Amino acid sequence: MIQELTSFLISIMLVAGMVFGWMSLSHSIRIRRVRRLYESLPDEAREQIFDQINGAGKEVPACTVLVASKLDTQLRSNDNDDVTHSHYGGIPYAEVNDVWPVLESGSSLPADFLIQVVLDDSFPSPWANRLVVVFNQHDVDQTVRCYQSPSVDQFVVMKGGAAPQRPWRLRSIRIPRAPVAENPVAVATEPADGGLLDYDPVVLLRSVPDLHTKLSQHTTHPADLLAALLAPNHCGYGFELSDIVQTGGTPVWLHEGIEGIVCDQCGRSMRFLFQFGDLNGGNLLGDSGVCYVFGCDAHPDQPRGIVQQC
Repeated sequence: MIQELTSFLISIMLVAGMVFGWMSLSHSIRIRRVRRLYESLPDEAREQIFDQINGAGKEVPACTVLVASKLDTQLRSNDNDDVTHSHYGGIPYAEVNDVWPVLESGSSLPADFLIQVVLDDSFPSPWANRLVVVFNQHDVDQTVRCYQSPSVDQFVVMKGGAAPQRPWRLRSIRIPRAPVAENPVAVATEPADGGLLDYDPVVLLRSVPDLHTKLSQHTTHPADLLAALLAPNHCGYGFELSDIVQTGGTPVWLHEGIEGIVCDQCGRSMRFLFQFGDLNGGNLLGDSGVCYVFGCDAHPDQPRGIVQQC
């Protein structure tokens, strides 16, 4: 009896191992296929796909997604040409008298520069065209600075900073608002209401006219390729909230939304500006963490960044 039970358990373990191994192999093959396809996609086709999404997003925008550049066109860590534009990692924008922030109060260790975002004209005054810079802190709240009129002439390199992470250019893609009827039950990226996000590839393929046709010219798996285009520095064929930079719209919380985010100066409710994850994979925001940045219309020089972790 014991021998039969042992044989039965071993058989189950072998079958489970075979199933797991097959799933792992299938997953790896799918990732390699998508990465090869992404890297081989002509720049012209890539631009056409982005233009198609952006064009649809200008009609009824839900939010804007900032998409990282291709690996072979990423910024050099000493490149000052893009200091006034949106980018992730690399060199932060700074002006005279700015001091590199520290990792935590009482520490001499420099904080890591995470991201800087130029807010587009979809934001009302006083936010349109402001540049917001975020540094990592060992806390829920991050160090956030805001500049009204950034320029190359005013830019200075801050001394004593942490070693720069890989720098990525970020470009704006306006995302159309998907019809409510076409927001099915979530499969991958899941917001609080249980529906897919407006920029989920499955939803975009439904909401953007002819996008499926355009992608199908290059692949039989258009959703996989679209995911790689929207999150090119993610290793897979899908993405999570921590792989995306979203500006405007409504914050998509990892957990239950935080209420009562108010300005320390006047007590007014703060406006949601953007959210982002740790795109460089350094776990600076914790385990698949997301940072949410808010600002006060009356005190735009006092923005706030709050991190949630998985």
